Amino acid sequence: MKKKPERIIDCALQLFNRDGLGQVTLRQIANEAEMSQGNLNYHFPKKDDIVVKIYNQFSAEMDQIIHQELAAEEMGLDVLKKLPRKIMELFIDYRFMFYDFAQIMMEYSQIKKDYQQIIQKRINQFTDLLKMLCASNIVKDEEYPGQYEKLCLRLQILADFWLSFNLITSQNNSREMIVNRFVATIEQEFFPYLTPEYKKLFLLE
Repeated sequence: MKKKPERIIDCALQLFNRDGLGQVTLRQIANEAEMSQGNLNYHFPKKDDIVVKIYNQFSAEMDQIIHQELAAEEMGLDVLKKLPRKIMELFIDYRFMFYDFAQIMMEYSQIKKDYQQIIQKRINQFTDLLKMLCASNIVKDEEYPGQYEKLCLRLQILADFWLSFNLITSQNNSREMIVNRFVATIEQEFFPYLTPEYKKLFLLE
């Protein structure tokens, strides 16, 4: 059985994803976790404390996914499918943060400050990944300094706002559809940078 703080976080995440951050109260979270609000407040005095905890949990899981891919002994074309898929599946598990992205950044200064620092960290991580793909002759070398850093920034923006874009523009927001469309879009973003050999392999898949 999970400890009370873990149960509170799980229930809060479920409610935030279902109803939206602004619609959920501490009392609702307590009811969902089958405890009194006083008991919940002992662990998390404010809803803000729960939101920050969830954000930190998400960030740690994101780090784990990226580190696993960067630690791979061999780098292949399949990383362009695997990594975006894992990332978007994680984003869907924490989707309220991306549906309410601007609100959270405006209202939670601690999260905003951390996110601003993490942007450069993510860009550095994905730039390292691209260097590994270059070393494996999967991706072409940069044509000008900073080219892949700028590509990684574009990919960061694309990922952060993908769920909101789908919510607004698509009538089919199933998990499978959201993930598959994202993976296909990321592959298309990478295609111009592939070496001729891997462009052929990509088109044969």
